[in-house]
Amino acid sequence: MVREYLLSLGVVSVICLAAGCSREPVPAGEAAPAAAAAPKRELPASLEDPAGMLKVSPGAVDGCAVANGGVALDVSWNATGRTEGVQIFWVSPGEAPKLWLAAGAVGQDKSGPWAVKGTKIQLVNGADSAALAEVVLDEVPCQ
Repeated sequence: MVREYLLSLGVVSVICLAAGCSREPVPAGEAAPAAAAAPKRELPASLEDPAGMLKVSPGAVDGCAVANGGVALDVSWNATGRTEGVQIFWVSPGEAPKLWLAAGAVGQDKSGPWAVKGTKIQLVNGADSAALAEVVLDEVPCQ
């Protein structure tokens, strides 16, 4: 069995070497052809509501990471002067809002890997349930 393995490994090596040797050499003084450069994917560093009370990082969902579930977010908020406490709701596409946390007017936390394209994060006044801020995540496609 070991002999058969070594024999097949040798055959594969010879085939690979032969395939590599069939390439034409690049003439001296010329550069080898460059591989096509993939477009650079950039995720926005953060996404913030217009009033500046709610911020998530990264600012979009990485489409490559979403293929394995979702992505985690760093969430920060500052509702100073509006309330003493807030509630933050997580709204996955097609689902009802779910209370993620209740906290003071200022804070930050890290979510689990739940964010996908269309996820909505809502900041709500803890005293009267009035909406304070909201962000909706977009996706940077995987290429």
